[in-house]
Amino acid sequence: MRLLMKDPMLAPTYLIKGKEGLLRHCLSRLTEISVPSIHQEFVDAGNVLQQALARADSVPYLGWVRSGEILYVAVRIMKPSLVVETGVAAGLSTTCILAALDRNGQGELHSIDLPDYEKTYFPSLGLDPVAILPKNRAPGFLVPEELSARWHLHLGDTRKILPSLLGNLDQIALFLHDSEHTFDTMMFEYDTVWPHLPPGGLLLSDDVDWNDAFSSFSLQHHQRPVYFWNSGLAGVAKSRLP
Repeated sequence: MRLLMKDPMLAPTYLIKGKEGLLRHCLSRLTEISVPSIHQEFVDAGNVLQQALARADSVPYLGWVRSGEILYVAVRIMKPSLVVETGVAAGLSTTCILAALDRNGQGELHSIDLPDYEKTYFPSLGLDPVAILPKNRAPGFLVPEELSARWHLHLGDTRKILPSLLGNLDQIALFLHDSEHTFDTMMFEYDTVWPHLPPGGLLLSDDVDWNDAFSSFSLQHHQRPVYFWNSGLAGVAKSRLP
């Protein structure tokens, strides 16, 4: 119900177009690209996702895997030179982003990850950790070797790494938050990244339903958020107006 209040068009779009049509509709709204123009990209994204999932048999939890399709299509549409994500885990989303960059023939991805942070964080919430790496596996182990040339992995806390990383990069076109989903961490990442996004740049966030950080940020910056139904994924495109 809270989500419907934030975006009342989601329910009728879902009823008319179904889940597939809804995903295309949401990304079309976010990128201002027509739905027919992104149809083939979603087909290709589905193939990339299935190939990645075939390598993920040993992973007990991958979250909402279809976010990988949205990321792939967004990167294909925008053709960014630089993408930054926080939170890697097994690397499903990372793989989809890298596959799109490879298909574009340009662009690099910088990822920040604090391996298995859930082991200490989740118990403090009374929850069992879910996104724990299999034994003897490194963050992003799902990323195939042929896609790794465009990838830069930074291990550690985003609060320590993200500001300096952004200071050393040119303007980024797309950012994905998928690290620690606390209000403070999410707001920190959004606020830190925002000045480095150009007009039209995308800020995407997973698990926005955990707290009000994303909706609060969008309101503070007068941005129109797009929610991908009940997936927990949402995004804003930085306004092109002052």
